[in-house]
Amino acid sequence: MESVFYFAVPVFFMISGVTLLDYRERYSTKVYFQKRFFTVYIPFLFWSIFILFYSLILGRISISDLSFASIIDGIINSKFLSFYWFFMPLFAIYLSIPIISLIPKNKRKTIFEYIIGVFFVFNSFLPLVFNLLKIPYNSSLYIPVLGGYIIWIFIGYYLDRFDLNNKSRKIIYILGILGLLLQIVGTWFFSYQNGYVDQMFKGYNNLPSWLYSSAFFLFIKENYHKLNFKGILSKLISLCEKETFGVYLIQYYLMEFFILVLHFDPYSISYRLGASVLIFFLSVFIVKILHKIPIIQKLC
Repeated sequence: MESVFYFAVPVFFMISGVTLLDYRERYSTKVYFQKRFFTVYIPFLFWSIFILFYSLILGRISISDLSFASIIDGIINSKFLSFYWFFMPLFAIYLSIPIISLIPKNKRKTIFEYIIGVFFVFNSFLPLVFNLLKIPYNSSLYIPVLGGYIIWIFIGYYLDRFDLNNKSRKIIYILGILGLLLQIVGTWFFSYQNGYVDQMFKGYNNLPSWLYSSAFFLFIKENYHKLNFKGILSKLISLCEKETFGVYLIQYYLMEFFILVLHFDPYSISYRLGASVLIFFLSVFIVKILHKIPIIQKLC
């Protein structure tokens, strides 16, 4: 199940590329940063501090262990709540987009193809091959301008903006299925041999995720109208689209309730397939209520 839903983080970054890379056509860079600051940065700081006080109240953190440095460490390195690791690479991407957006539109197709191809070879494919062969991969071969998760900005924009011929689409879909199977079967095989969950085929920039997430994004883009049976999918999205960021921010507390109070086993099928869906919609309901509170609505 983890492998099947592994596309979530890469696809989110891809959508960020689609929606933000052409921001200059709508507003200035100053407005761009103002929007990011008030809609993402401030909520991140608020909820990071909130989880700190939550942990203090429950006795998970002692106030005597806190210092200015430890508080900054806890926020920046997501030590108070590991869920919030996602914000740091997101902030890095937001800072990079104004530079990438300066690439002329008439040159983006060629430049993006080069960038995606170079990343695929040196940052994704070769590291996995060397790992399988148990040969140390020279980290100097990683393309430095494509560090972190920035590659997903290029992939998302490319797949959304430029048409692919039928042959290319079929190849992407076949590789996507192979990527998913590689992560599932490869992880099972090496985990069974080693006696622990092997991470060789994990990682959002790793080859399996790279292939699968790209194919999944393309599939949704091309088949949304078919999946949107009688507008049901659109209605479901419109029901919770404004609350999804808030869901990400508060879901941890409901998860704790289900695990610690209701005694759900977090590794059980009932929790992963049933409780997770219930937690999502409960979170949506709670966020809708919070959005009615003037001050809090800006924080989620």
